[in-house]
Amino acid sequence: MPRLCNPLTSSRPIAFRSTRFCRTFRSDLSPFRFRMPSRLAIRSMVSLRWVSREYRCPRDNSLTVAGTSSTSNSYLSNSSEVSSRRPDSSAAAKSKVNKPSKISNNLEMVVTTTLFLSRSVDFRLEFAHYKQESSTLNQQLIEKIYSSDSQFSLAITGGGTSAIASLFGVAGASATLLEATVPYHSAALGRFVSASSPQGCNTHTARAMAMAAYMSARNIRPKNNVIGVGCTAAIATNRARKGTDRCHIAVQAAGFTTTYDIDLNREDDRKEQEAICRNAIIAAMACAVDVSIEPSGIGTRTRHIDAEKPWVDLLAGDIDSTSTSANPCIFPGAFNPIHDGHRGMISSARDMLGQDVTLELSIRNVDKPPLDFLTMSERCTDEFDLVFSNAPTFVEKSAIFPDSVFVVGLDTIVRIDEPRYYGSETARNKALATMAGRGARFLVFGRQTGESFNTLADVSLSKTLKDMCTVVTEDQFRHDISSFEIRSR
Repeated sequence: MPRLCNPLTSSRPIAFRSTRFCRTFRSDLSPFRFRMPSRLAIRSMVSLRWVSREYRCPRDNSLTVAGTSSTSNSYLSNSSEVSSRRPDSSAAAKSKVNKPSKISNNLEMVVTTTLFLSRSVDFRLEFAHYKQESSTLNQQLIEKIYSSDSQFSLAITGGGTSAIASLFGVAGASATLLEATVPYHSAALGRFVSASSPQGCNTHTARAMAMAAYMSARNIRPKNNVIGVGCTAAIATNRARKGTDRCHIAVQAAGFTTTYDIDLNREDDRKEQEAICRNAIIAAMACAVDVSIEPSGIGTRTRHIDAEKPWVDLLAGDIDSTSTSANPCIFPGAFNPIHDGHRGMISSARDMLGQDVTLELSIRNVDKPPLDFLTMSERCTDEFDLVFSNAPTFVEKSAIFPDSVFVVGLDTIVRIDEPRYYGSETARNKALATMAGRGARFLVFGRQTGESFNTLADVSLSKTLKDMCTVVTEDQFRHDISSFEIRSR
């Protein structure tokens, strides 16, 4: 840049050279380069900030100076001492110095440009400090994660995917990371968690992702200590989106489930929110292997449950159910949530059969990941006896609960008779014969379908299945609301 003379005095010229104002700073933990100002630059920038406040270049080509010329010179000089006292800004202290417009314009240009550089350097320094601090902490946590005997499977969508790069950027990843999946498209996410309906950005989706990741890790390393991590985040974007910016993380292991729900600040940009998600994922992994870390300043809602041994054994496949006694009357269902319709069916079944009714909930579903321990705890109820099982189909239920009556709705009994769920009609007939041989029976309640209420008499079933069924008439019981309708409200 040109060397400009001080317009107020004939003293030394002011040199504005980028090489004198900045030196290169490189963090050992970051591939980025940052510009750090030299002492000369800091002194000059402080002076020029004062110049921008005290000097104006009016259109009449005159330069208005606040304070005396000697005081003003101290602000424009490159001396090592900068006056800490602001000049007198009263009208009596102001004077005008007529200078050529070229000098005035040049001074204004230099001041503006240098102030911009000053602010740019300040931002870079703050970012460098944050980058160094965040990277150092993450590297330490990752090294501690890698020193454990646990192995991880990750599934991340929406935000936080940079955690994968951070993990692979530290030596030792091959011994700890089994896989990392980014099911970004809604169809890819649905396929990953085996769900046909769209998955929202919420803690339930994060749990399903963590469980799917855990089951995948267990298939890869069945005898190792494996952990699944799921994260779904809605961070700053360039398209319209309903809801808040948020991040949901879940960690699933053989004996516990943990969730972290974070509300992100919408004033933060995408990079800042991504950094929060990344750091939270790494911190969650560290906590999963018992690394003690300081809680972050970001508001995080954490839930954790250590599973009971029967639940642990059930998820591991070591037992078929948590039942410890005979259950002559079983009411299978998801009970999400349990409602008055369920209560009415239980009461009617108890009166008709003269038996206590036990609720049965399979933690495995034909087309979904197993239930996590937090979900299992949420489904528990003090109203009725409830057992968890590993039996998603009625063929499997009849093996675990032989000689039992199953309380079902009309829609369920119709599905049991559908050949497509077995692969063929022959396979269906064989399965029904197996259930009949185990003494399975069905107490079938009617259901509202459209504008009509239908019972067992209104549908056509195969003879083998129909012989196992007992009808509950509309006069005996009717309730027109389902769990799905309650969840949809």
